[in-house]
Order: sequence, then structure tokens, then C-alpha cells
Amino acid sequence: MWRMFFQKDNSPDGALISIHLDQVTEKKMVLTILEQAILSKFFEIEGFKIENVNLEQIQVVERQFTGIGFISQLNPKDLKIVNGSQDFIGGTVGAKLNGKIDAGFLVYVKNSYIDALEGYTYGEDWPEIIETFELYLMQKS
Repeated sequence: MWRMFFQKDNSPDGALISIHLDQVTEKKMVLTILEQAILSKFFEIEGFKIENVNLEQIQVVERQFTGIGFISQLNPKDLKIVNGSQDFIGGTVGAKLNGKIDAGFLVYVKNSYIDALEGYTYGEDWPEIIETFELYLMQKS
């Protein structure tokens, strides 16, 4: 099921300028398309093998927006890494949002499970609506 939100401009005719979709499964929050893409790219780059790879069904327990980003807390025990480090924070994936806003992402791993995903911009407001995104590998310093 999808929830649809309409955003109208402030003109007198109230013309529709954009539509925002949030995926909802049985009244549970799930990963957005952007979050799914970030995690898939992260697993690929890091060479991680994951149990329960159906990212569309992963439950988000809480999602908080900070103004310049977000943090999504995942349901404990949903995504298990079967190889690699048990506890770490990884930030190898970046994205260009709506063709102009650079964003970085951190994946939090606790006891071999993906615990949370954080997204942030470099000082710009996080867009209310993400129409397009392009993923890229972050340069390691």
C-alpha cells in the first residue's frame, strides 16, 4: 500500500506541483526507495552477505528528520550481516538528490545487524521530496 501526499503551491489556482509517495505495509513503516538503494549499494561495495535480503519488507521502527538529514532506526534482527565486522559505522555511499544536493549516508551495524541508516546533506536543507537520486562511491580520506 502507498500513502500519497500532494503538495500545492501558493498560487490562487493552487496548481499541483508535486506528489510524494510513502510505502506503508500493514500500518508499518518500511524503507523508502532511496534507503533500499543506499543499503543495496553499501552491501555491494563492502562485499557483505545479508540474511533476509528483501529490503521492501524491512521495518523502520522510527524515522526522525533533522532538517539537514534523517535517521531511520530499523527493526532489530531484520538485517543480519553473515560475514564481516560485528560492530561498526560505514559511510561509503553518497548521492546527488534532485540533481543538485550532495548527501552522505552512514550505516550503523551492531552485533552483526543493521541497526540504523543516517542520511545528511552538507549544510543544505534535506529536500521534502526526492524526485531523483544518483548514487556514488564516497572518496576515502
